Amino acid sequence: PVAYELYLKGKHTFENRATIQDNKVAMELIEKALSMDPYFVDAKLYQAHMYNYTDRDKALALFKEANDLAMTIKDKPAILKAKNGMAQIYAKRMDTEKSLDLYREGYQIAKEIGNESAIASAMSGLGNYYWQIRNGDSARFYWETTLDLYKKLEDKKRIGNTIHYLAIIYWVFDNELDKAINMFQK
Repeated sequence: PVAYELYLKGKHTFENRATIQDNKVAMELIEKALSMDPYFVDAKLYQAHMYNYTDRDKALALFKEANDLAMTIKDKPAILKAKNGMAQIYAKRMDTEKSLDLYREGYQIAKEIGNESAIASAMSGLGNYYWQIRNGDSARFYWETTLDLYKKLEDKKRIGNTIHYLAIIYWVFDNELDKAINMFQK
């Protein structure tokens, strides 16, 4: 329970950070939680998430560690989070094939565990992959599917993000400026 409390405090501190000192305090809390329980996969995942803002190489290594740990303890939701974290980093590095493989693996896990939010997230990642390789039709397909799922889940923030992505598709690939502007205004 102490490790979990430290994790929650670290997560809260990071999510509400206002200063560089807050980042340091949050990281110390997460590291202390992990020193108390090295098998605390959610803390390892959150540590990777925090490093993703400052050191992607370190974040990638931590996501890999979290993935290995999650596989050892057969924690499918944690495996999913680790794979999505790695996929996002590879996508930002334009390593599209590694990103695609990880998003596909994440999608299959999300389907296995029946997590619709994770399915939508994986679909969005696949849309990002196709956007990066400049395949507008496939990107549109995945983002439209993602939008439907987020609407079903009533996730307003992600609905807005996905509408934004679709607007760019209409603008860049379809040259439908009016449709793009209408999407941006939503």
